[in-house]
Amino acid sequence: MPMIATTEFSDLEQVPTPALVLDAAKARRNVERLAAYAASHGIGIRPHTKTHKSVELARLQLEAGARGLTIAKVGEAEALRSSSGAARPDLLDPHPAEMLRRMAEAGLIERSDAESLRATRTLLSDVQSLLRLTLNGDEAAFDETSAPEGQRRLIAATEDAADLGDLKTRIQIEAAAARAIYERIVEEPARVAGWQARRDK
Repeated sequence: MPMIATTEFSDLEQVPTPALVLDAAKARRNVERLAAYAASHGIGIRPHTKTHKSVELARLQLEAGARGLTIAKVGEAEALRSSSGAARPDLLDPHPAEMLRRMAEAGLIERSDAESLRATRTLLSDVQSLLRLTLNGDEAAFDETSAPEGQRRLIAATEDAADLGDLKTRIQIEAAAARAIYERIVEEPARVAGWQARRDK
């Protein structure tokens, strides 16, 4: 939703909803305070956009000195692309495989890691899409124990697996490899910096 500075509405009940109503001066002051604190302590911040989901607020954070933005979904990256002109917009792409390729080219991730993550993502996405097609869009309804043999063979054959058990083993192996990459390039550096996972608390 757009951020509009206006005095047009004298009563909040007149504001079209849904709408986020905030004090623009206070919002800017809060953004600048965090940026100043980070700068004075040599910290490079990447604010999480889930706290506001606003292109305008993201732009304020970047203009105040944020190194980038933390997002939860690729769709958010696409929506925020226009607000991140100074923060590597070339890395933001709506397709995960393309984003991984660009990150590898920029030296932010090893090419072998990017390829492994791309392959795992493609495998899981393909299986999910096939299940949605065969189960009227509800892949969670798949029950291996009661699924027709033809459906089981189709799902396995689509990924060149001998059978469904073979496909499950492949998914487990690739998912474990993806998890190991995440732990190495995200969790381990974070632990060194003092971060503690919830499961360890």
